[in-house]
Amino acid sequence: HCWLLNAQCLIKLTTTVTAVLFCQLGKWICTHERVHVFYAYWQSFCTRKNFAWKEEFDTRQASNRWEKRAMEKENKKTREKARKERNDLVRQLVAFVRKRDRRVQAHRKLVEEQNAEKIKKMEELRRQQKLKQAK
Repeated sequence: HCWLLNAQCLIKLTTTVTAVLFCQLGKWICTHERVHVFYAYWQSFCTRKNFAWKEEFDTRQASNRWEKRAMEKENKKTREKARKERNDLVRQLVAFVRKRDRRVQAHRKLVEEQNAEKIKKMEELRRQQKLKQAK
């Protein structure tokens, strides 16, 4: 089942506590609310990693405080860029999985059908009102 494979990838990206919370979502029995909560969590994902290994400069080697501040500023930019890339990567994976999730597709189809039905009813009411006004 394609969803389970992708869900396992998502689960590996988080802590074991979160993995336990969402491990049952691969089943078709899930309500739309649970599926929605799952995707809402992952679509707003923000990593807690500090990305210190991405730093370009060792601030301990700075000769003065201005140089050290400049190094820290560059390191902060590098860490933030890496954090943003990681968050974007996870969100792209979530979008990929969500787009192909049959439960989401089924709910989207249901909503579209309901909207089409509402539009039909509104058009019918308008047509009836025009007929009454014409008489």
